[in-house]
Amino acid sequence: MSDPLLVQFQALLDAYQSAGDPGERVRLLLDQQLEPEEAEHLRRCAIPHQFSLRVFRLLAPELDADRAALRFGEFARLSVMQPAGESLALHDGVRTQLFRQWLAPERRPEFAALSRRLAGHYAEARKEAGGEAERVCARRWMFHLIGASEPEGIQALREMCRAARIAMQTGEFEALVRLAFEYSGALSPSGDAALDYQAAKLLYDKGELEAAETAFRELLDNPASPVPVRVKSLGRLGLILTQLRRWKEAVARLEEAIHLSHESGFEDDLPGLLHDLGAAWRDSGNLVRGARFLKESLKVAEARGRTKAMARGYNSLGTLYRKSSRPQEAIRAYEKSLECLDQLGDRFGKPAVYNNLGAVRADLAEWDKSESYYRQSLEIKEQAGDTLGRACTLGNLARVYRSQQRVDLAVQTAETAVQLFGELRDDYRAAGMHLQLARIYRSQKRIDDAKREYSSAIAQWELVQATEEAKEARIELKDYQRRRGLPWWFWVVASALLLFVALMMAVVVLLAMIFKK
Repeated sequence: MSDPLLVQFQALLDAYQSAGDPGERVRLLLDQQLEPEEAEHLRRCAIPHQFSLRVFRLLAPELDADRAALRFGEFARLSVMQPAGESLALHDGVRTQLFRQWLAPERRPEFAALSRRLAGHYAEARKEAGGEAERVCARRWMFHLIGASEPEGIQALREMCRAARIAMQTGEFEALVRLAFEYSGALSPSGDAALDYQAAKLLYDKGELEAAETAFRELLDNPASPVPVRVKSLGRLGLILTQLRRWKEAVARLEEAIHLSHESGFEDDLPGLLHDLGAAWRDSGNLVRGARFLKESLKVAEARGRTKAMARGYNSLGTLYRKSSRPQEAIRAYEKSLECLDQLGDRFGKPAVYNNLGAVRADLAEWDKSESYYRQSLEIKEQAGDTLGRACTLGNLARVYRSQQRVDLAVQTAETAVQLFGELRDDYRAAGMHLQLARIYRSQKRIDDAKREYSSAIAQWELVQATEEAKEARIELKDYQRRRGLPWWFWVVASALLLFVALMMAVVVLLAMIFKK
């Protein structure tokens, strides 16, 4: 690129934002101001998000080492380029336009070949990297693999998203989905549906249940969604409806998923679907049906060697036994769940089981054991950055502290849990913590604080249409106010009357015994 041409090109770049269609501006910048080979090389630089000299040589293999270094240096002088350490990156606006052009059908064969080279490069780079550098290389490998081969790339996306979710790394999951969506609209209908499914799962993991419900329903309404995506979307929809306490709808969607699974022959998710149906029946109060489907899910999971599904099934069955007031059976089920997780080496699956063991030990008034389990759960959840899990565990710890008469610590822990549930916009669980705070304050005769927390609980339950919970809290508040409203002398008189009645009854019994003799 000669200096006069560079000056002209730079002048056009400086005016890039002023007018005209973005795609047309980029085309003019390249085709009218650069030599064809130079323009083509700049177009190729839009395929990766950033490129080092080594990557540039993969994009322009026809250049020898000296010419590649010279051109890399010339490109570095353009204001449209942004330095990134020893690498360069095209300005987002320019790169977006050029990248979309690569996705046109007539350019896809060349694009796939270049993407294959880049995917190979980052696959090798992953082996030499560690920590965050390895994660960056893995993301770039997945991104370019989608461009090289859609089926391979989408499968890599699924596996990496699953790994991020298991490790509770929502930020990593979001980064993967954001990268993959650069291909949105340029893939096959099933490929686009696969991307939309991952995006819907991300909404679910972030606690945005209404948005996730809408996204899964849109996938089901899309005739291009393949059977596996439809089965999975029905299952996810069932989970969301269960969390929203819309039991009848949840059961219907899960039963539909199981039916479609059998009918289509796609039964990969069958153990999980049977489990979720059992959990929905359990949580709606039908423990008999809940036990039936949870045991069936365990049977199918064991037959297929699905240890992860077995761990989940035993954990849920333990909760059913706890609801049935069978604590020892619950403990055995939870311990079996931990054994399965140990076989898998799945440390991040343990907090949920520790929480449940803490709860059943609390039922037995074994407070030290309960606290120990909750603290083990909390430690892992904090390391994983699991805000929801941390909030739930803190709520459980507050109950233990209250039972141990460690009131100040109970209040502090419960208030932290309320704050975290508020950040997550989980009004239902936040309401439960407000009720717990009200009871703590009530036991300490902190009247105004107790009334405030009762009111907060009622308001938040009404917000999520949890009418039964709001009604019970309102009755509890009314009873508290009634008891508090009676004057002190009433209790003195009432106590005296009770004592008088008791004495009279004793006299009558004594006289009866005397006359009997």
